[in-house]
Amino acid sequence: MGFAPTDEQQAAIDIARTGESCVIEALAGTGKTKTLEFIAEAVPHKNVTYIAFNKAIVAEAQGRFPGNVSARTAHSLAYGAVGKLYRTRMNSGRVRSDEIARKLRIENF
Repeated sequence: MGFAPTDEQQAAIDIARTGESCVIEALAGTGKTKTLEFIAEAVPHKNVTYIAFNKAIVAEAQGRFPGNVSARTAHSLAYGAVGKLYRTRMNSGRVRSDEIARKLRIENF
């Protein structure tokens, strides 16, 4: 059995149909995910991004949304935009702070 959207959800759906950007920010358990489901169904020709807190939520969301929704973490979006440019540095060994101090000739570290 499907549920009809609330007035707030319908307002978000209406905005999405105009093609304008829409950000939904609300407390846990208030229907954000269901709202995005409604939006994705209302604009099947549009790409929709669901930004989740962690990978577990992304994995759950990927099975829940239609194909026009991309579920990603904020970190994966950032990595895709700029992090990949620094992949070599991100995967390289770390330099300990005492080694940096020694190289910079900082005493009493």
